[in-house]
Amino acid sequence: MPKYRVKNPNNYQLDTHIIQPILNLIYANYSEQLTNSDFTRITNYSLQYILETFRYNQGMSPQQILRDHRILKSKELLLNHPELSIEEIGQLVGFNTNSYFIAQFKKVERVTPGKFRKFYQ
Repeated sequence: MPKYRVKNPNNYQLDTHIIQPILNLIYANYSEQLTNSDFTRITNYSLQYILETFRYNQGMSPQQILRDHRILKSKELLLNHPELSIEEIGQLVGFNTNSYFIAQFKKVERVTPGKFRKFYQ
């Protein structure tokens, strides 16, 4: 449970109807181009309400969770599949372009995917 999350009986409703369905969608479909409209479609709540709920309960937006999950999966591929190029890995985890993948990876990990891979080889 994130450190900012407060134990509250209302959190169960939020978890059941908003947070968990979106997290399930992200974890199952992270390699696809998920948009905020996908999150509103599966929950039937407004985007503003979803974003407020996520920021309050998770400390970040669904898109940030998606990005972080993609980075996690890319790290697994970088370490376990040296035959795959950086660009292939970025595409496999759902980043549209190689430059965007590298920029997001560096933003989160503070090193490029190539340096990350070399460090652990």
